[in-house]
Amino acid sequence: MSSADSEPQENPGDDKLIEDALATDRLLPGEEGNLASTHPDDAQHWRDVYVQLVEFKQGLLEELEQQVGKVAPAGQPELQRDREIMEREAGRLTRRLDYWQRRLDDLTGRAG
Repeated sequence: MSSADSEPQENPGDDKLIEDALATDRLLPGEEGNLASTHPDDAQHWRDVYVQLVEFKQGLLEELEQQVGKVAPAGQPELQRDREIMEREAGRLTRRLDYWQRRLDDLTGRAG
């Protein structure tokens, strides 16, 4: 095996990708344009999007927990890192869902 095969290759976009994934204030494409909207349909749309994303991320975390024991001990730190990243992402998605739920409640006159 050559040294090129055994050493990870740097990808200049990796740092930006990780930074974006972990940004606690990151919005989805198109979301910013609806932040000031007074239309309940806009808030409902973003609430629905975030419900789907939160459910998906929670499913990934559940699957990770079910599969973690199948990975050799040497691979466990990698899975712990994955879990931490996914938990942070799930937290961001949940905060955005909460925002859009409050916004929808405000726009429709529902008490939260």
